Amino acid sequence: MINNYFTHTCFFVILLVWTISNCRGQTNYIQENFSGPSQFSNLITTNPVLSKFEFGDGYMDMTRLQATNGGLLRALSANSFSPNPQTLYIQITFSVEEISVADVNALYFYSGENFSPTNSTFPANSTLFSRFSIDFLSSSFVVHDIQTNRKSSPLPLKTPVTVTWLLNNSPDGQIYRKPETAANPDFKVMPGKYDLWVNDELIADEASAFPGASAYTATKLSNFEIRFWTGVGRVRFTNLRIRDITNILFLNNKK
Repeated sequence: MINNYFTHTCFFVILLVWTISNCRGQTNYIQENFSGPSQFSNLITTNPVLSKFEFGDGYMDMTRLQATNGGLLRALSANSFSPNPQTLYIQITFSVEEISVADVNALYFYSGENFSPTNSTFPANSTLFSRFSIDFLSSSFVVHDIQTNRKSSPLPLKTPVTVTWLLNNSPDGQIYRKPETAANPDFKVMPGKYDLWVNDELIADEASAFPGASAYTATKLSNFEIRFWTGVGRVRFTNLRIRDITNILFLNNKK
Protein backbone atom coordinates (compact mmCIF):
# COMPACT_ATOMS: atom_id res chain seq x y z
CA MET A 1 0.00 0.00 0.00
CA ILE A 2 2.83 2.37 0.95
CA ASN A 3 4.70 1.48 -2.24
CA ASN A 4 1.59 2.21 -4.36
CA TYR A 5 1.12 5.54 -2.59
CA PHE A 6 4.78 6.42 -3.14
CA THR A 7 4.60 5.42 -6.81
CA HIS A 8 1.48 7.49 -7.47
CA THR A 9 2.95 10.48 -5.61
CA CYS A 10 6.16 10.35 -7.63
CA PHE A 11 4.18 10.09 -10.86
CA PHE A 12 2.11 13.13 -9.91
CA VAL A 13 5.20 15.17 -9.02
CA ILE A 14 6.92 14.23 -12.30
CA LEU A 15 3.78 15.14 -14.26
CA LEU A 16 3.50 18.45 -12.45
CA VAL A 17 7.15 19.33 -13.08
CA TRP A 18 6.82 18.39 -16.76
CA THR A 19 3.70 20.53 -17.14
CA ILE A 20 5.29 23.54 -15.46
CA SER A 21 8.50 23.24 -17.45
CA ASN A 22 6.62 23.01 -20.72
CA CYS A 23 4.26 25.86 -19.91
CA ARG A 24 7.02 28.12 -18.62
CA GLY A 25 8.14 30.63 -21.22
CA GLN A 26 4.93 30.94 -23.23
CA THR A 27 3.78 34.53 -22.91
CA ASN A 28 0.74 36.28 -24.33
CA TYR A 29 1.67 39.87 -25.17
CA ILE A 30 -1.63 40.86 -26.80
CA GLN A 31 -4.94 39.02 -26.97
CA GLU A 32 -7.19 41.54 -28.72
CA ASN A 33 -10.69 40.64 -29.87
CA PHE A 34 -11.90 44.25 -29.79
CA SER A 35 -14.64 43.60 -27.25
CA GLY A 36 -13.06 45.65 -24.44
CA PRO A 37 -10.49 48.39 -23.87
CA SER A 38 -7.85 48.59 -26.58
CA GLN A 39 -4.62 46.74 -25.86
CA PHE A 40 -2.64 48.95 -28.25
CA SER A 41 -0.52 51.48 -26.40
CA ASN A 42 -1.29 54.14 -29.02
CA LEU A 43 -4.01 54.77 -31.63
CA ILE A 44 -2.92 57.72 -33.78
CA THR A 45 -4.51 59.55 -36.71
CA THR A 46 -2.92 62.57 -38.38
CA ASN A 47 -6.23 63.70 -39.92
CA PRO A 48 -9.22 62.58 -37.82
CA VAL A 49 -11.74 63.78 -40.44
CA LEU A 50 -10.25 61.79 -43.31
CA SER A 51 -8.51 58.92 -41.53
CA LYS A 52 -10.26 57.38 -38.54
CA PHE A 53 -10.65 54.46 -36.17
CA GLU A 54 -14.15 53.08 -35.58
CA PHE A 55 -14.97 50.40 -33.02
CA GLY A 56 -17.95 48.06 -32.85
CA ASP A 57 -18.80 44.90 -30.98
CA GLY A 58 -15.80 42.68 -31.70
CA TYR A 59 -14.08 44.73 -34.39
CA MET A 60 -11.85 47.71 -35.14
CA ASP A 61 -12.16 49.51 -38.49
CA MET A 62 -9.31 51.54 -39.97
CA THR A 63 -10.70 53.86 -42.67
CA ARG A 64 -9.12 56.33 -45.10
CA LEU A 65 -11.54 58.52 -47.04
CA GLN A 66 -9.20 60.50 -49.31
CA ALA A 67 -6.07 59.57 -51.23
CA THR A 68 -4.29 62.95 -51.28
CA ASN A 69 -3.66 64.61 -47.92
CA GLY A 70 -5.89 62.04 -46.27
CA GLY A 71 -3.61 61.49 -43.32
CA LEU A 72 -2.56 58.16 -41.88
CA LEU A 73 -3.57 55.79 -39.09
CA ARG A 74 -1.26 54.00 -36.67
CA ALA A 75 -2.25 51.24 -34.24
CA LEU A 76 0.87 50.33 -32.32
CA SER A 77 2.43 48.83 -29.26
CA ALA A 78 5.13 51.42 -28.62
CA ASN A 79 5.61 50.22 -25.03
CA SER A 80 8.15 47.42 -25.15
CA PHE A 81 6.74 43.93 -24.67
CA SER A 82 7.59 42.47 -21.28
CA PRO A 83 9.27 40.11 -20.76
CA ASN A 84 11.36 40.85 -23.81
CA PRO A 85 10.51 38.29 -26.54
CA GLN A 86 13.05 36.30 -28.49
CA THR A 87 10.33 34.89 -30.72
CA LEU A 88 6.86 36.02 -31.75
CA TYR A 89 3.87 34.07 -33.03
CA ILE A 90 1.51 36.71 -34.43
CA GLN A 91 -1.98 35.93 -35.74
CA ILE A 92 -4.12 38.67 -37.28
CA THR A 93 -7.64 38.16 -38.58
CA PHE A 94 -9.04 40.93 -40.75
CA SER A 95 -11.11 41.67 -43.84
CA VAL A 96 -10.81 44.43 -46.42
CA GLU A 97 -14.36 45.75 -46.51
CA GLU A 98 -14.05 48.49 -49.14
CA ILE A 99 -11.54 49.74 -51.71
CA SER A 100 -12.23 53.07 -53.40
CA VAL A 101 -8.68 53.87 -54.57
CA ALA A 102 -6.21 51.05 -55.26
CA ASP A 103 -2.55 51.36 -54.25
CA VAL A 104 0.42 49.17 -53.35
CA ASN A 105 1.56 48.94 -49.75
CA ALA A 106 -1.65 50.54 -48.52
CA LEU A 107 -1.12 49.07 -45.04
CA TYR A 108 2.15 48.11 -43.41
CA PHE A 109 2.67 45.64 -40.55
CA TYR A 110 5.94 46.15 -38.66
CA SER A 111 7.84 44.24 -36.00
CA GLY A 112 10.86 45.93 -34.48
CA GLU A 113 12.01 48.20 -31.67
CA ASN A 114 12.04 51.84 -30.58
CA PHE A 115 8.83 52.73 -32.42
CA SER A 116 7.87 56.34 -31.70
CA PRO A 117 4.32 57.05 -30.46
CA THR A 118 4.60 60.69 -31.55
CA ASN A 119 6.66 60.82 -34.73
CA SER A 120 4.62 59.55 -37.69
CA THR A 121 7.50 59.26 -40.14
CA PHE A 122 8.21 55.73 -41.31
CA PRO A 123 10.33 53.66 -38.92
CA ALA A 124 13.94 53.42 -40.06
CA ASN A 125 15.07 50.09 -41.44
CA SER A 126 17.57 49.96 -38.57
CA THR A 127 14.67 49.56 -36.11
CA LEU A 128 12.97 46.68 -37.96
CA PHE A 129 13.06 42.93 -37.61
CA SER A 130 10.52 42.34 -40.38
CA ARG A 131 7.57 43.87 -42.26
CA PHE A 132 4.86 43.01 -44.74
CA SER A 133 2.09 44.98 -46.41
CA ILE A 134 -1.33 44.83 -48.04
CA ASP A 135 -1.74 45.92 -51.66
CA PHE A 136 -5.16 47.28 -52.63
CA LEU A 137 -6.27 46.10 -56.09
CA SER A 138 -9.41 47.32 -57.84
CA SER A 139 -11.75 44.73 -56.33
CA SER A 140 -9.49 42.49 -54.25
CA PHE A 141 -6.22 42.67 -52.32
CA VAL A 142 -3.01 40.72 -51.75
CA VAL A 143 -0.69 40.25 -48.79
CA HIS A 144 2.81 41.28 -49.88
CA ASP A 145 6.00 40.06 -48.23
CA ILE A 146 8.38 42.91 -48.93
CA GLN A 147 11.67 41.10 -48.22
CA THR A 148 11.05 38.31 -50.74
CA ASN A 149 8.63 40.31 -52.94
CA ARG A 150 6.25 37.37 -52.84
CA LYS A 151 2.51 37.97 -52.80
CA SER A 152 -0.50 35.90 -51.83
CA SER A 153 -3.19 34.93 -54.28
CA PRO A 154 -5.76 37.73 -54.75
CA LEU A 155 -8.19 37.76 -51.82
CA PRO A 156 -11.85 38.83 -52.04
CA LEU A 157 -13.37 41.77 -50.20
CA LYS A 158 -15.54 41.27 -47.12
CA THR A 159 -13.97 37.87 -46.42
CA PRO A 160 -11.99 37.23 -43.19
CA VAL A 161 -8.33 36.35 -43.72
CA THR A 162 -5.92 35.10 -41.06
CA VAL A 163 -2.24 35.99 -41.35
CA THR A 164 0.17 33.95 -39.21
CA TRP A 165 3.60 35.52 -38.81
CA LEU A 166 6.39 33.58 -37.03
CA LEU A 167 9.46 35.62 -36.11
CA ASN A 168 12.64 34.14 -34.62
CA ASN A 169 15.23 36.37 -32.95
CA SER A 170 16.49 33.56 -30.70
CA PRO A 171 19.65 31.45 -31.10
CA ASP A 172 17.60 28.27 -31.65
CA GLY A 173 15.44 26.92 -34.43
CA GLN A 174 11.74 26.95 -33.52
CA ILE A 175 9.34 24.19 -34.55
CA TYR A 176 5.60 24.73 -34.81
CA ARG A 177 2.37 23.21 -36.09
CA LYS A 178 0.41 24.69 -38.98
CA PRO A 179 -2.48 24.48 -38.54
CA GLU A 180 -2.25 24.34 -34.76
CA THR A 181 -4.41 21.22 -34.76
CA ALA A 182 -1.95 19.33 -36.99
CA ALA A 183 -0.80 15.97 -35.64
CA ASN A 184 2.90 16.77 -36.04
CA PRO A 185 5.11 19.86 -35.85
CA ASP A 186 6.02 19.89 -39.53
CA PHE A 187 7.46 23.41 -39.78
CA LYS A 188 10.54 25.13 -38.43
CA VAL A 189 11.83 28.70 -38.50
CA MET A 190 15.55 29.28 -37.93
CA PRO A 191 17.34 32.13 -36.08
CA GLY A 192 17.11 35.50 -37.84
CA LYS A 193 14.32 34.20 -40.08
CA TYR A 194 10.54 34.42 -40.31
CA ASP A 195 7.64 32.55 -41.92
CA LEU A 196 4.52 34.29 -43.21
CA TRP A 197 1.24 32.48 -43.83
CA VAL A 198 -1.95 33.79 -45.40
CA ASN A 199 -4.65 31.35 -44.33
CA ASP A 200 -3.03 28.05 -45.40
CA GLU A 201 -0.74 29.56 -48.03
CA LEU A 202 2.93 29.89 -47.04
CA ILE A 203 4.14 32.98 -48.88
CA ALA A 204 7.45 33.51 -47.04
CA ASP A 205 9.38 30.43 -45.90
CA GLU A 206 12.53 31.00 -43.83
CA ALA A 207 12.82 34.57 -45.13
CA SER A 208 15.68 36.71 -43.86
CA ALA A 209 14.89 39.29 -41.19
CA PHE A 210 16.75 42.56 -40.51
CA PRO A 211 15.93 44.50 -43.73
CA GLY A 212 18.26 47.17 -45.10
CA ALA A 213 20.72 48.42 -42.50
CA SER A 214 19.06 46.60 -39.63
CA ALA A 215 21.25 44.57 -37.30
CA TYR A 216 20.62 42.09 -34.51
CA THR A 217 19.72 43.40 -31.08
CA ALA A 218 18.16 41.44 -28.23
CA THR A 219 15.09 43.74 -28.23
CA LYS A 220 14.34 43.55 -31.95
CA LEU A 221 10.83 42.10 -31.36
CA SER A 222 9.69 44.52 -28.66
CA ASN A 223 7.26 46.68 -30.71
CA PHE A 224 4.46 46.08 -33.22
CA GLU A 225 2.59 48.46 -35.54
CA ILE A 226 -0.18 48.52 -38.15
CA ARG A 227 0.01 51.59 -40.41
CA PHE A 228 -2.68 52.55 -42.95
CA TRP A 229 -1.15 55.32 -45.01
CA THR A 230 -2.17 55.18 -48.68
CA GLY A 231 -5.05 54.08 -50.87
CA VAL A 232 -8.67 54.65 -49.91
CA GLY A 233 -10.80 52.04 -48.19
CA ARG A 234 -11.79 50.34 -44.97
CA VAL A 235 -10.12 47.41 -43.22
CA ARG A 236 -11.82 45.56 -40.36
CA PHE A 237 -9.77 43.77 -37.69
CA THR A 238 -11.53 41.14 -35.58
CA ASN A 239 -8.66 39.40 -33.79
CA LEU A 240 -5.02 39.98 -32.96
CA ARG A 241 -2.98 37.60 -30.88
CA ILE A 242 0.73 38.08 -30.17
CA ARG A 243 2.58 35.45 -28.10
CA ASP A 244 5.97 33.80 -28.22
CA ILE A 245 6.73 30.58 -30.05
CA THR A 246 8.65 29.06 -27.15
CA ASN A 247 6.85 25.96 -25.86
CA ILE A 248 3.73 26.86 -27.83
CA LEU A 249 1.48 23.82 -27.92
CA PHE A 250 3.94 22.10 -25.56
CA LEU A 251 6.67 21.90 -28.18
CA ASN A 252 10.30 22.19 -27.10
CA ASN A 253 12.96 24.16 -28.96
CA LYS A 254 15.27 22.20 -31.20
CA LYS A 255 18.49 23.35 -32.82
